[in-house]
This record gives sequence, structure tokens and C-alpha cells, in this order.
Amino acid sequence: MGVEYTLCWDEELICWLGECRTIALDAMYYGMVAFDDGFWMEAREVFRELEKKYGFARNQLLKKLAPL
Repeated sequence: MGVEYTLCWDEELICWLGECRTIALDAMYYGMVAFDDGFWMEAREVFRELEKKYGFARNQLLKKLAPL
């Protein structure tokens, strides 16, 4: 099983979430945080707001992200 990682700035992740980029959505569902200075909770809150705004169906989204 391979591991893929992506590095980005805090502001980049928030921007990617706002654009509903696959890599950001995947990070929110499957990402493993190696270091957190408290930002991850902020990102999770932004993501929860997007889930409400766009009505993401968690099960459907997970099925689409799983093969990636």
C-alpha cells in the first residue's frame, strides 16, 4: 500500500476547501495529521460549513474518494 502526502500552507488548504478540490476533501476525510498547532480544528470547522452549504452526502463522497 502506497502513501501519498501533500504539503501546503494553512491558507492554501482553506482556499482548496473553498474550491472543493478533491485533494482537500480527501485530506479532511482520510488525512493523517503529523503536526498540529491548532489549525486542523479551524480547517474542520470550515469543512463542516461547506458540508452544510453544499449538502455533501458523506457516504457518497467517501465512495468517490476511496479509489483515489
